[in-house]
Amino acid sequence: MLSLFLMLLDDENDKLTFEMLYSKYKDAGLRRALRLLNNNQFDAEDALQRAWVTVYRNFDKLKTKNEHVIATYLFETIKYKAIAVASDNKKWGTETEKMISEEFENVSDDLLFEICAKEKQETINKVFCNLDETYRDVLIFHFLNGLSIKEIASQIGVNEKSVWTKLYRGKKILADKLKKVGIVNE
Repeated sequence: MLSLFLMLLDDENDKLTFEMLYSKYKDAGLRRALRLLNNNQFDAEDALQRAWVTVYRNFDKLKTKNEHVIATYLFETIKYKAIAVASDNKKWGTETEKMISEEFENVSDDLLFEICAKEKQETINKVFCNLDETYRDVLIFHFLNGLSIKEIASQIGVNEKSVWTKLYRGKKILADKLKKVGIVNE
């Protein structure tokens, strides 16, 4: 898998940085995925692969961040990809709900880095979990799973305008709620 990502990167420095990150975190990432998916090797590898694809897609934003922020992003992405794999396999239930109720710090692409560096994860978890399910699901599909508006519309069976509206409103509602609890995107 690493060789595919390296082939897709143009800049030699980017290749070296990505290779270093991959080498450093691949084993820990697999252990996390295995733990989240009850030691199911196949599902864990699937979740991990999806997570690395998301890291690759967002690499331009990530490469300017410090390693701690990138690692946090990777492990949170692994968690949400594990949720997606469990959901895909119709295993949605108490274990997945437990994962969702764990600490949540990925709110949006830009706000993610601010939150990781500044705020308590418990507060963000409470705010996010209290969002209406419709908005929460669309935000997860878009920001954590990296799906486009068209892909989300196809997946949940609504039109693209409806997805765009839910995404826009969900981000606004989330930002307002976070602001009320003292978490501000400065």
